[in-house]
Amino acid sequence: MQGAPDVDKGQYWDAAGLAVALAGGAEVAAGQMSVSFRDEGVIEITLHDCGDLPVIVGVEGKEIQASVLLDPVDSVRDAPAFQNRLLRANKLLPLSTFGITEVGGKSHYEIFGQLSGGSQIEEIVEEVETLGRNALEAAEMIQSWNKG
Repeated sequence: MQGAPDVDKGQYWDAAGLAVALAGGAEVAAGQMSVSFRDEGVIEITLHDCGDLPVIVGVEGKEIQASVLLDPVDSVRDAPAFQNRLLRANKLLPLSTFGITEVGGKSHYEIFGQLSGGSQIEEIVEEVETLGRNALEAAEMIQSWNKG
């Protein structure tokens, strides 16, 4: 990510500064990702190399969290057994964790990662790209599970 600003040691990103840094990066210039900043302080990164996968990024205090929404829990066959499998598979998907979150009153699986708000921009991009690849693998796991 050459040319993109970074935070100084001991400093932390805010959402607006991070959005500007990401939007000014080589990945955006190369068409690999696009970045939009929402009014509520949320950054949406679209990973074009991952089929236009949306990654939601938030900055809270000294922490950055990136997440990808997966399938609704009620769309997964035998959800308790699948959740057991997810917990065991978590070790196979580095830098990512599975969770369940409410969206529009409905429970969805999500995959997310967290890192320090003082991370360098290259580390943040690496986390987001890794999360995107892991989200695609997780979606394949769900599809395979549902096929039985």
